[in-house]
Amino acid sequence: MTARRSLNHFPNVKKMGVTVDCGDFLIIRPTTSYRMHSSVIVLKGEEPVIIDTGTTIEPGMQRIIDSLKNFSIDPLSVKYIILTHSHSDHVLQLYKLQRYCSHAKVICHERDAFNIQHPTRMEKSWQKALQLLGKSQMNQFLYRLLSSPGYIVFYRSINFYPRIDYVVNNSLTRNTFDLINHPKIHIGKEVLHFIPTPGHSAGHMCIYNSTSKILFLGDFVPFTPWINPLPEALDEMIHSLQNFIKIPSAQVEYTVSAHGDFRKENWEITTWDEEKERFRFFLDTIYESLERIPKLVRVKSLTSEQIAQLIIPQYRRYLWIMRVFFIPPALTWILAYCQKLEQQGEIKRITKNNKILWMA
Repeated sequence: MTARRSLNHFPNVKKMGVTVDCGDFLIIRPTTSYRMHSSVIVLKGEEPVIIDTGTTIEPGMQRIIDSLKNFSIDPLSVKYIILTHSHSDHVLQLYKLQRYCSHAKVICHERDAFNIQHPTRMEKSWQKALQLLGKSQMNQFLYRLLSSPGYIVFYRSINFYPRIDYVVNNSLTRNTFDLINHPKIHIGKEVLHFIPTPGHSAGHMCIYNSTSKILFLGDFVPFTPWINPLPEALDEMIHSLQNFIKIPSAQVEYTVSAHGDFRKENWEITTWDEEKERFRFFLDTIYESLERIPKLVRVKSLTSEQIAQLIIPQYRRYLWIMRVFFIPPALTWILAYCQKLEQQGEIKRITKNNKILWMA
């Protein structure tokens, strides 16, 4: 697996730090908790486009306003706000951003539209995860009860139910996958294609600029810590990865991911050849995990958390409060693995002492 190159290898980069000027686009990075908060990307030009919105905490509206002013981008000239997926760090500032960029039309995938407009509702995937972890009805009730006020207090915002103007409803393609055979929009001389990459969320999509040959990945990145803990999610993730591995170097030169550490120069932008190798390694790791789990539970019945400790090295790094009261992102992978293996008849779940165990 090759290492990432420095941003110095990427042409047009003019400034590092919390806002990266990459010539044709800006990356407005979070200054704290970069793993929990997404960057906001601004495509420059006569008709600017904003990809994802961040939250009221990071990067925050003031940072976005300042960045647009610093680069002489009129907020009324922003034509589209595109959302890669429905996770809160990518969408919670949508309401404020669309008021500031009042002429912009909002685009997302149809499968994530409801969750974008109802960010305090517990998603189906969370409900499924709580059930598979053996959480009590009271525990599940508390999750639902605390979700709405928790969002309001944490993000200091009650402006929910934002407007969505257009939804993309293309589905995952397999044998005939090609980046340019997907819905597109024209932005001046640029052409942006919407590429479905479900798995991380049901409606996750990447944005491909076929003019500049840059692929904006959102959170569809190698070893993404979260996967939808639903039976179909792992198959969708695998097929999404298989599609991307087919992409020739002639179509993509660079990829840009949504999370960046402002202290580092080599985080978000990667050459496609290097990123594709990491995608291959990621896919191999998924297959390896699917082979290991039945062997582990054949020796002894294990809970999802116990499997996570054996399969995912960084699982023990989560704080105990995260492991006990929340759902660590890495644990969603174990839930997805186990459900797929259960569907294939390789393992099964049992309940013992009010705990859900997996056995072969």
